[in-house]
Amino acid sequence: MNKTYQNQTYKDLQSLFRLFLGGIFILGALNYIFTGMIDDLDSQTKNLETKKLIEEKISASLMGVRENISDLLLVKNEANGYFREKLRDKLDQITHYLNILKSGGALQLTSTQQIHYKPESYSPQFDSFNTLAHMKLRQDLAKLRGLLQSERTGEDFANALNETIKHMQLTTNSLINQTIYQINRLRDEIALKKDRYVGYELLAIIFVIGSLLYLSNLISKQIIINSDRIEAANKEAQKMALKAKQASKAKSDFLANMSHEIRTPLNAILGFIDLLREKESDPEKLKYIQTIQSSSNTLLGIINDILDFSKIESNNLQIEKIDFNTYEEMSTLADLFRAKASEKSVSLTINMQKDMPKALVSDPLRIKQVIANLLSNAIKFTPRNGRVELAIGYKEGYFTASVKDNGIGIPEEKQADIFKAFSQAETSTTRKFGGTGLGLTISSKLVQMLGGELKLESRPGHGSRFYFSIPVEPGKYKAYKRGLESETANIEGRRILLVEDNKANQMFMSLILKKFSLIFDIANDGVEAVEKFRENYYDLILMDENMPNLNGIEATKQILEIEKRENRTHTPVVALTANALKGDRERFLEAGMDEYLTKPVNKEKLVEMFNKFITPKKERVA
Repeated sequence: MNKTYQNQTYKDLQSLFRLFLGGIFILGALNYIFTGMIDDLDSQTKNLETKKLIEEKISASLMGVRENISDLLLVKNEANGYFREKLRDKLDQITHYLNILKSGGALQLTSTQQIHYKPESYSPQFDSFNTLAHMKLRQDLAKLRGLLQSERTGEDFANALNETIKHMQLTTNSLINQTIYQINRLRDEIALKKDRYVGYELLAIIFVIGSLLYLSNLISKQIIINSDRIEAANKEAQKMALKAKQASKAKSDFLANMSHEIRTPLNAILGFIDLLREKESDPEKLKYIQTIQSSSNTLLGIINDILDFSKIESNNLQIEKIDFNTYEEMSTLADLFRAKASEKSVSLTINMQKDMPKALVSDPLRIKQVIANLLSNAIKFTPRNGRVELAIGYKEGYFTASVKDNGIGIPEEKQADIFKAFSQAETSTTRKFGGTGLGLTISSKLVQMLGGELKLESRPGHGSRFYFSIPVEPGKYKAYKRGLESETANIEGRRILLVEDNKANQMFMSLILKKFSLIFDIANDGVEAVEKFRENYYDLILMDENMPNLNGIEATKQILEIEKRENRTHTPVVALTANALKGDRERFLEAGMDEYLTKPVNKEKLVEMFNKFITPKKERVA
């Protein structure tokens, strides 16, 4: 809707611009037409002035003829021929002027200057007068030529010549006066027309400007209406965005709470299962324990799938770039699935490229998650005595992985939907094999976030092959860690503050801490944790995040204040959280915590924290 209003506003502005250009064009056209008309009248005036000049030339020539006639009458017969010849030249000149007036032509004023005359029709009366006058002049010229060619002399000859010249001068003066009259009349007409044209042009300008203003006002109103609509649409969009943000926050809060509420008891369940397995030797009881553990892990996997999918959809999942040992990580992953494949009598083959770099830089957790999903699906959908092959490689800066099986396969028409959320090849698949339908969706999204693309080759009855390649960098190889017993030998007797409100988790963590011969206190919430820290010194604090009275972040801030106020040596604080959303680590670090562990707590990760933050010869400043 917003875009529609913007497009309409753009069209209105275009119309306004076109109208403006049209107005300028009309004004320009009118100016061009009126200027052409005035120029035409000016040209007529100039032409008449040239005609007047020619007629004045004729008059001047007639004056010269009169003088030459006087000279002719005074000289003797032997000199008579010279003056007769001069008179003929003058008459030829007058004839030339008359020819120019009749047919047009150039009049040479000086050796370098000449003017042109073009015969034009001005009015029937004026044209008739000119024609008659020119005819009389030509008749008088012919009469003069006849007199000059005769041998006549004496007073009668002189009177005939003078009478003819006088008649020609009168005719010429009439022409000049008529031309002057015509020039003045034309000038008056030009002045009148100029005023009229200016008036027309002014009216046209007023009309065009008025039309422009009127149409501009209409378009401006439309633009204002559209602007108001756009503003209203923007406000509506902002409201919707705010609602979406609030809904997203509510969703994130719900997921965080759900994560905490489910992971917290699962942490205790899985922890106690591990402890029971270590102490139990009865095969039947071990089988029960294994069933409980398998069901708990399945439940944890479903929760993780839902949370991962939600984090990906809300852009809350963060990809890390860390060093990892290629062979060790992939071998450990493969070992996890050997037992699962063996239970189903499925042959699992692992092929790892021999010349792969020993260490790479990427996100090993997410890479293993993708491969684990692919292996889990392959084993799930492969019948008994089937085959599953995992191929790991490295080529030109890319980590490659391929999982191939000879299972049921996927029809071609279903392959386009296989990576969509909550989608499986058949609706009966979920009922038969279980699962959320999110595994491949999450895997595809993770591979994209890692810089690659998850691809599929499959034929029904012939199995499937999922494969991908992602960009990686060579990393630093880390030597194998020592066993848990030797790793934790140097932390015996160290003091730990466990801050946990869940009784089951308190019991589980107590057993773990006792196993490592650590001395520990338990605080049931943040308030109790601050009090215990104020009264004692600890080597490490394990701080739960969500607790009544005072949460872990606020408790940590108060502990840091005590350290600063009493000038104590800093006690490392490791957050224990059921949340695993993007930005959690930054939030904990910003609050002053040193690191965090997600629930269910992994013993190896816990030992890693012990070794990272507890040194064997740590001294305290009282």
